[in-house]
Amino acid sequence: MADTIEHVHVNSETSESVIESVIATLGRHFEKYSTADKKFKDYVNSHFDKMARDRSINNRSILADFDERTLGENNEEELARHRILVTVDVSLYFCFLANEAFVARKSDEAWFFATEASKWCGIATGTAFAFHVLLNSARTHAASGGRGRSDSYEPLRQFALEAVKKRIYPSRRNAALRIKPEVLKLAAELRIPLSEQQAERTITGWLQDVPFASTRGT
Repeated sequence: MADTIEHVHVNSETSESVIESVIATLGRHFEKYSTADKKFKDYVNSHFDKMARDRSINNRSILADFDERTLGENNEEELARHRILVTVDVSLYFCFLANEAFVARKSDEAWFFATEASKWCGIATGTAFAFHVLLNSARTHAASGGRGRSDSYEPLRQFALEAVKKRIYPSRRNAALRIKPEVLKLAAELRIPLSEQQAERTITGWLQDVPFASTRGT
């Protein structure tokens, strides 16, 4: 990986494979959806240099910058593109922190940040899927409004499925209630409409195939 992204250094094969996998996936999204006139390698190196110089940059400031963009409410395609790229940037931020922790031999911190990078990479992938559904729906006019709304939730669904892996919950409803605030926060950050009233039922539906203590052995 050092031949590809010069700023990334890791000190274990397992950790290296996690970061390499994340960066490879992010690179595919960047090359496909970014209009920036630069290669992903150069983008990552400049991104890491900027974060090394400015320690005020973090995942919240990256998302806040996205919130301040003037995209226009009717330009759904451009908004979807920006959703993908902002989640790529957040994932890269956690890759940067993981790399710093690896170099400092702080293995617990390194794994925490690598996990966060992987989670946001998954959100980027879900967002990219929703983007393609949006384009296909617009071109064919075959999808109903309800189908379109469901597919636009894909980034949130991916986030919810990752969130429930972090601890054991006694039931699907309990899990939905516990992660609901995080899902609603992400929905607001990515400008995906999801009300407080519908969130619990929607999240519970996303967790339908996840095993919980109350469903095991039944």
